Amino acid sequence: MKYRLDIDGLRAVAVMSVFAFHAGFGQISGGYIGVDVFFVISGYLISAIILTEVKENRFSFMHFYERRMRRIFPALFAMLACVSGLAYWLLLPVRLEQFSFSLIAAATSLSNVYFWSQTGYFDTSATSAPLLHTWSLGVEEQFYVLWPVLVILLYRFWPGQVQIGILVVIILSFIASAIGAANGESSAFYLLHSRAWELAIGALLATGALQLPAQRVFREIAAAAGLIMIVAACFLYDNNTPFPGFAALLPCLGCGLIILAGMHGKSLVSRALSLPPVVLIGRVSYSLYLWHWPIIVFKNTTLLS
Repeated sequence: MKYRLDIDGLRAVAVMSVFAFHAGFGQISGGYIGVDVFFVISGYLISAIILTEVKENRFSFMHFYERRMRRIFPALFAMLACVSGLAYWLLLPVRLEQFSFSLIAAATSLSNVYFWSQTGYFDTSATSAPLLHTWSLGVEEQFYVLWPVLVILLYRFWPGQVQIGILVVIILSFIASAIGAANGESSAFYLLHSRAWELAIGALLATGALQLPAQRVFREIAAAAGLIMIVAACFLYDNNTPFPGFAALLPCLGCGLIILAGMHGKSLVSRALSLPPVVLIGRVSYSLYLWHWPIIVFKNTTLLS
């Protein structure tokens, strides 16, 4: 798949939104939606790889999982090692015990399950958990394990209907997400079953199921609308917004529109996202995401001690 600068630019928008929210920039009260943007991007890129290799009859589970581990684990475990040292030095025994459980969960791709069992994302107690942000990695890593299997099964037993299969996943997962968010269930925020639809939106785009008319004006409108939707969610949402559910549609569809527009050519938005400083942030967005939250937590811990 051809490398797209604007997708790295989208990553930059996502990570800076999350950072602004966690750093306490009050006006960006919905910056947590950057994670949802990451989910759509990941679903698109990973599914494009899987679909291409399956169609060309060269997909290998071993190679796929090996690539994912080489992409994710070195930076993750480096962060976990450094944060563990700081936790041993700075945290009280009770909090250190809690940290040790979250460390095991993060190392085994189960952070989302652990934090679901412990605290809500917006609870006050969550702000003192140095590894809280790894919940989203847990969702992605669980998706990476299950999604190739589902795609292979669709190709084998439902050939020619892969897009419909992905659409079914989107609908069922979104229903679970909407019901859970409406009822205030933390499982809707943390667990894969209610987040899969966000990644699957990206997967549906990767199949080529959605197209825009050839005229440039349509991709300009789509890209501009997508960016407006993401920015609007950053400023209009806050900790009291039932999430994900229907509220997550705004940033996810916004991200999807930008990706879709870029599949048909350049636009003013894609050019802005492709500026070198923006792309640079996007390329290091994974590392920025890994490190920003522990730094914020330990900074606050030091100030309070």
